[in-house]
This record gives sequence, C-alpha cells and structure tokens, in this order.
Amino acid sequence: GPGTDAQYGAFPSATTWYVSGGYVTPAAGVDPIFKATIMKTEDGGSFATVYNNSAHEADPGGAVGGMGAIDCVDEQLCYAVSNCDQTECAETNKSSGYGSYIHRTKDGGKTWDVVHFEYEATMMAIAAVSATNIHVVGGGMGITGGAAHWFHSSDGETFDTTVANPTGFFADISMLPGGKAGFAAWCTFSNSCALYRYGA
Repeated sequence: GPGTDAQYGAFPSATTWYVSGGYVTPAAGVDPIFKATIMKTEDGGSFATVYNNSAHEADPGGAVGGMGAIDCVDEQLCYAVSNCDQTECAETNKSSGYGSYIHRTKDGGKTWDVVHFEYEATMMAIAAVSATNIHVVGGGMGITGGAAHWFHSSDGETFDTTVANPTGFFADISMLPGGKAGFAAWCTFSNSCALYRYGA
C-alpha cells in the first residue's frame, strides 16, 4: 500500500502468497512512524490486507513496530516478526515496546496473535519448518547491537534462545530438509561475516 515497504514474502502454495510490509520514513507529523502490514492473495495476484497495525510518530510504541520477515508452514499456519527499534517504543509502551514480536496465524490470516516478545532484540529472518519446528534469528538493538540470537520453538508457541553469540547478528537463515540442521549468515559490526551451522 502507499507509504509501506513490501519487504518479505512467503509462498506456501502456487496461488496462496503472503507479503509483509514495514515502515518507511514518515512525513513529519502526518504518516505513521511504524507500519506493520501483511497482505495475502489466494489466486496468485489479487491481494487483500490481512494484518494492519500502525502507530503515529507521536506514539511509536502504540503498535508493534515495522513488520519484517514472514514464513508459512502451509496456507493456514504462518509466522511473522516485527521490530520496534526506537527508544520511544520503551517510553510509550512499558508492557512490551522496545524489542521484537513473533506473530502467528492458524487460520490463513483471519486472526493473528503475538506468541513471543523479546526485549531489546531484533528479529531478522524466520524459518517455519513445521508446526513444531520454528526458527527465528536476529541480534540486539542499540548502538552496540548486542548479541546475535537464534530462537527456536518445538511447540509453535514457546520460543527459547538456542544460540547467543557475544556480538553481531544473524541476518538470514535456511534450514535443511527435515529441519534438524541449517545455516545462518552471521555478521559482526566490524564488517566481518561468516556462515554459522546449526544442528548435526
């Protein structure tokens, strides 16, 4: 939609696609500072909005930040992440705010719920292997960025930090068939990157 960056896509079938949108630089005092949107098509072309949560720049913590990566197990079960990475998020929404959210739909986008919030974390990529095997990777927030994180869920609802590196961030993830092993691109803030292996 207007004023929204279409950033990521998930394609669980030949005709059912999901596209997630984040925030763009707002017009001062006019546009929302954060836009979290997800659109869906069931015919491979005609899109409708199935998620929309925006916040004006006067209250950036009133929403869930900018929507990022999305991945689907099938046409009905999908996971998406959003990031609220400005300090105002903490100041205006103490109960959640400054950090990242993992969203889930179990009914093809009709309803969405937040299954996990991580304070002072940025979630950058997601791999939904199955209903009981979901991986989310990212890093920290702020000037130093903090530690790289690899979140994993074996029940689709509870996410634990499987891997945490001292500095840097995981930028992307790909799981091998079967989901027992995978790889992630890992970078530090001194411009060095490596390939990180997970599992056997």
